[in-house]
Order: sequence, then C-alpha cells, then structure tokens
Amino acid sequence: MFGAWSPKCDTLAWVLCLLLQGEFGIVVSMQDGMVVFTTPNISDVVGFPMDMWLGRSFIDFVHPKDRAAFTSHITSGVVTPLTHTNTKGM
Repeated sequence: MFGAWSPKCDTLAWVLCLLLQGEFGIVVSMQDGMVVFTTPNISDVVGFPMDMWLGRSFIDFVHPKDRAAFTSHITSGVVTPLTHTNTKGM
C-alpha cells in the first residue's frame, strides 16, 4: 500500500511521497505523542483543519472509547516492534 511506512524509506522521503501522490499523513513525535507535521489535505480527509493538529497530542483525536486499546497497541508496538522478514528462498 502506498503511503505505508517502509524501513527502506526515511521520514522525509515518506512525507514527500505522500505530498506528491495527494495522500495524507501525520508525523507524531515518539517522545511525547505530539503531532509535529501533517500534510495540507488532512482537513479534507478527517475534517479537522491542519492548524488544529499541530502541537497537540495525537491521543486527543482518538475517540475516548478507543483510547485504551489504541494506547495498548502503540505501546506494544514500541516494546515489540514489527519486523519484516524475507521468506523467499527459505
């Protein structure tokens, strides 16, 4: 899927890919969970203006009923990150 994070692609290249393809994306700080960048078309996709996202905690935009599950998912991903393996030829 285009726009998905790839270990072969650094953050700047990923953001440029999103912009060129008209996709939307959000960059969130891993240190404090603050939104540090969004693509300009974020408001077209999710309904909140771009300036409303910047400098706010991403969890503010997660529905209250979903926050515990979301936090758990993110925490487990940080503790045990996904690894990509190549199974061809094995």
